[in-house]
Amino acid sequence: MPIAGNLAEFALADIFRFLETQQGTGLLSIHPAASNVAHNQKAHYLWLVQGRIVAAACTLDGKGLIGLISQRGWVSHEEIYQVFKLRHQAGNIPTGLLLKTKGVLQAEQLKLLFHIQVLRPLCSLLRLQEGKFVFDSMATLPKEEMTGLSISATEAILWGLRLRRDWKSLADKLPHPTKALVMRGWVKPELKLDYRERQVWQLADGKVSIEAIAHQLDFSLEIVQQIAFRLQKIGLVEEVAIVPPSTAMRSAETRAARSLRSRFSFNSPLVAAAIHVGMGRDRRVIT
Repeated sequence: MPIAGNLAEFALADIFRFLETQQGTGLLSIHPAASNVAHNQKAHYLWLVQGRIVAAACTLDGKGLIGLISQRGWVSHEEIYQVFKLRHQAGNIPTGLLLKTKGVLQAEQLKLLFHIQVLRPLCSLLRLQEGKFVFDSMATLPKEEMTGLSISATEAILWGLRLRRDWKSLADKLPHPTKALVMRGWVKPELKLDYRERQVWQLADGKVSIEAIAHQLDFSLEIVQQIAFRLQKIGLVEEVAIVPPSTAMRSAETRAARSLRSRFSFNSPLVAAAIHVGMGRDRRVIT
């Protein structure tokens, strides 16, 4: 049964993380609201295998990848005809891998195609705040749209946010300068943080404010806020309030006192006996 929902309730980044956690395989269809369509934001389709994105397109006609190759003049019309002919004979081999095997495309060309096909559109898709999504786990994987490359859904979020240039629409959602960051998990081997992201992540101890991190690393506050937002969206950090040292100490003392009271109730025989002995000693001293 397909999973469907509204982007106003479930952010696309959260949907990606859910599909990766569940190792989802199928087709994720994203349909922007009418207001977004008016701004040339069309429906988009992403195919996943075990939580990894393997292909993307803006139509379901199976001609997206070949269209990208043709636009760059990498193959002639005759070669395109041969590609379609080979495609029917290739079975489950992705088109990109088939072309590489036949010597039509090089590995670097496939990487560029995957970047254009999958990563570049994510920048605008992650901006969507209105629209609908549907995930169909029964959908057939389109070998004609696949390069043979893939990326984890979480890493795709990171790439999409890195490519973002205009952060104005997210200004009210960036972490507050006076708040701190705290780690929520460890970086997976396949999740490659860049130099600045890793520096900010290593300072996410819950004690240093975001503006203090910016000062310490000599980065602009806006850059650190954007990095923190990216790390939040991929589940590596959480924004928290900084607890003043004096408050933290009082809180610790209170917890310790409660712990002692719970362990030694004044109604217990042990404590009662201790009090009785103590009172007896006091009487001897007084007399």
